[in-house]
Amino acid sequence: MPLFIIIMLLQVLLIVHAMKTGRNTLWIWVLLMAPMIGGLAYLIVELLPAWSSSNSAQKARKKVRDITDPHRDFRLAQDNLKRNETIQNLVNMAKECAGKGLYKDAEMFYERALKGIYQTDPILLEGLAGVQLLDQRYEDCKRTLNSLIQHNPNFRSKTGHVMYAQCLYHLKDIDGASEEFEALKKYHATALVKYHLGEIRHRQNRPTDALNEFRSIIEQENAWDPSGNGDEQWLTKAQARIAEITKTVH
Repeated sequence: MPLFIIIMLLQVLLIVHAMKTGRNTLWIWVLLMAPMIGGLAYLIVELLPAWSSSNSAQKARKKVRDITDPHRDFRLAQDNLKRNETIQNLVNMAKECAGKGLYKDAEMFYERALKGIYQTDPILLEGLAGVQLLDQRYEDCKRTLNSLIQHNPNFRSKTGHVMYAQCLYHLKDIDGASEEFEALKKYHATALVKYHLGEIRHRQNRPTDALNEFRSIIEQENAWDPSGNGDEQWLTKAQARIAEITKTVH
């Protein structure tokens, strides 16, 4: 295809983009009157800043940075904490430690933050409980969440509710876990919630109900998980459980 035709097609696409996105009408005239220079100007002034500030662009830059300098954020959190031991710097350090699997260190930084007027802060307690859950210390996690509820009865958190249900599940309190995950499903039906309900139904010797839960992960839309974890692991696990249970049922 001749270069001239390619340039004209690109110009048409840029004009359509400018019209659809409500850009200043001056851009349409610029694109019409000066095809190559106008198109380049539109890309630099309008599109590149939008692309660079988008979530996907930010995630891509973070991935590159994590590969080239995987300890950069950890060092930055350390330096900030050394200069000024604020609550936010302690939390940032705790999160960096948790991300590297240093759960005991992360817990220590949360505990340093849980002092004075912040001793019963719900966000800090939830962060501490999250570290304990990652460290598979389910009794400690449950105790921390109970403390959070006791001192902050009006605090509401989907993340905290999911963690509490997971604690009961791992502590083999199947009835309690069933009740919590059922409550979660009514307002926060993530793939994680549905998968755990499927496992509970399977343990309760209810294979049809278990299959329905596992299939709903694959066939229905799942709520967004605020932790940022994707559905992939739960989709994979659900597919494996469907294959397993189907064999035994039939």
